Amino acid sequence: AEDPNVRILQWVSELRAFINFMIANDVKSYLEIGVKTGQLIVFMKNVLEINKVYGCDIANTSRYGLDLKDYGIGFFCGDSRSKEYLEWRIGLKNIDMVLIDGDHSERGVRADYKRELDLPHKFLAFHDSSGIKAVRRFWRNEVGGKKIEFVNAKKTSDFLYRSHKKKRHCGIGVTCNPSVEINLDFDITGTTLDQG
Repeated sequence: AEDPNVRILQWVSELRAFINFMIANDVKSYLEIGVKTGQLIVFMKNVLEINKVYGCDIANTSRYGLDLKDYGIGFFCGDSRSKEYLEWRIGLKNIDMVLIDGDHSERGVRADYKRELDLPHKFLAFHDSSGIKAVRRFWRNEVGGKKIEFVNAKKTSDFLYRSHKKKRHCGIGVTCNPSVEINLDFDITGTTLDQG
């Protein structure tokens, strides 16, 4: 039965492949831009067993009954395009994995990508890289360099939040800092792996 408290909007297969990628590539710090309910970031912290976990959203997750500070997660409440966010982000220094999942407009994704591209990181990931038209277009046309994408391959597989009405492909696209070598030796069961 579905847990009514789980609000992670992701195909299990895509999330599993993404987590396996992070483990294989020794991700020790994680930043999620656009945490919404906060459940995905808490899940990632617990599964990856890492201490350097940070999130950003325009609204506090407490509106969903979850306070990220209770989980030891650093949180910036505000716009990721603000001067205050940039100052906060600079203070975090190098982040191994930055997941961009905030403003899903092309303009919003571009702003988050360009800013994070200039800050120290190993990997930049995009949620909905195959699911939302503006994100998909940006991922395919503007994100350069080495990149891979995890896309659910089975229409019958489980969506973490099954009562979510739009059971479409979400996709998680990952690109990396040019100086980083990608380890592709990990399980991608249930997804297709596109190396663009």
